Amino acid sequence: MKKKTLLKSLTAIAAFSIIFFLFYIYNGFMGNPISAEIANSKMKAYINKTYPDLDLTVSETKYNFKNSGYFSKVQSKKSQDTQFTVSCSKGRVTDDYEYEVANKFTTYRRLCDLFNKDVEDILNKEFPYPTTIVIADYGKGEFDLNKLILDMPYDITNPPVPASLTVYCSSDKFTYEVLSKRLLELDAIMKKHNIPITTYSLTLEAYETVDKPADHRLYLIDFPADKINSTDLVNEIKKHQTEWEQDPAHQK
Repeated sequence: MKKKTLLKSLTAIAAFSIIFFLFYIYNGFMGNPISAEIANSKMKAYINKTYPDLDLTVSETKYNFKNSGYFSKVQSKKSQDTQFTVSCSKGRVTDDYEYEVANKFTTYRRLCDLFNKDVEDILNKEFPYPTTIVIADYGKGEFDLNKLILDMPYDITNPPVPASLTVYCSSDKFTYEVLSKRLLELDAIMKKHNIPITTYSLTLEAYETVDKPADHRLYLIDFPADKINSTDLVNEIKKHQTEWEQDPAHQK
């Protein structure tokens, strides 16, 4: 009888330990429901007090296991670019409005995403070579984000800052003659759609297969579009790439 009682006690302790352990693991990744509700209340109060005139909605509170805190996404009902994150960790509430919205980073990201998608769609249809990377971007290098206007409309033909295009395409030949020909084709497609590109980066790479990655490449980086009409484009490309590679800022 005593053995059965002891066995039941040990079984109960083991079961409780397993449940406690699973609860601990769950809390570690998902957070505590009570703590989440407290954090949610604090964050909503903070948003209402700090940004009373922005007409904001606060999303469902989520747990961040990296800092054992909670966060919510905040979005304006009137402004597509007024979106940021509010966080609560160790009882302290903070937000990234200044970085995301006031600095126009949300505007920059929205415009870049639209621009990249549209250019990639165009090249997928009209550039007759397999590509592994296509990146159409605004503001090559440093520029002042404050040149952007919150919620400004997107116009692919009128970028608010200089636009760049980076393309990696497959080739079975690796000469500057081939590269210059591909560059002219890219530029012609962009001009056809009235897309003003300021700088091009173009890489020729070997056709990639399952057994053989693309390890043979020829690069052209940050080539100014206004040099494309050079009477000797091949030599202009060689000269530019040599100068680019010799620039201490680009050396490892």
